[in-house]
Amino acid sequence: MITRTSHTLGLAAGLDKNATKYKQILDNSIFDYVEIGTITEFPNEGHKDKFTEVHGRTIYNYNGLNNDGADEVLKRLDLDYKNRIGVNIYGDEESMNRLMVMFEPYCSYITINISCPNISKEYTEISKLKLKGDVFAKLSAFHVRPKLLKSIIDAGFKGVIIGNSVMHPRHGVICGKSGESLLHKNEIAIFRIPAEIKSQLIIIGLGGIMNNNDVATYASWGCKNVQVFTQYYLKVHNKFE
Repeated sequence: MITRTSHTLGLAAGLDKNATKYKQILDNSIFDYVEIGTITEFPNEGHKDKFTEVHGRTIYNYNGLNNDGADEVLKRLDLDYKNRIGVNIYGDEESMNRLMVMFEPYCSYITINISCPNISKEYTEISKLKLKGDVFAKLSAFHVRPKLLKSIIDAGFKGVIIGNSVMHPRHGVICGKSGESLLHKNEIAIFRIPAEIKSQLIIIGLGGIMNNNDVATYASWGCKNVQVFTQYYLKVHNKFE
């Protein structure tokens, strides 16, 4: 359970999109929880010409929201792991309302991508969402703006995950860029959040975490809860320096 006083280390969405690996990961690692997804209401093939490229400690991702769909993923969720699972969802606002009803009984929290390189429109229309359970909004550092954060608070979100991968041109398309360089971008974004907004949201730090020192850095910014993506991906694929 993610709270203001907890110190948790989570595995970010995108590494177990279809809930096929979370048990093995949780049983054999130091992670407190795994965020599954991103899940859409129906199966999604993602982009036609997918690629994931690694350059040093940076990942360029152009896969889209490829996943097996909500019904198939739901079958794989074990209630014994409920308190150690988050589910990341996306769709139009009505679809996400249905997805929240489906998944809320099976996970400890739900994440909604408010901004993401893999979606076509800039923002989800927050006012149309009917939040169910503990719900977090996921943003890239470039979208951390007081007006949007106030809307997130007014809608009843428990917190925000900063930051999502950022848009980056590569091979003639706009892909997602994640890795070491996000640490500084997130620092700027987090420090610009007004104190009165920070006091109303749990902020989960994500991006550029390569070692324990980076975790401590996020904690010094007020992010006691953090998630890892790039470092785990590089280790699993034997590309971590």
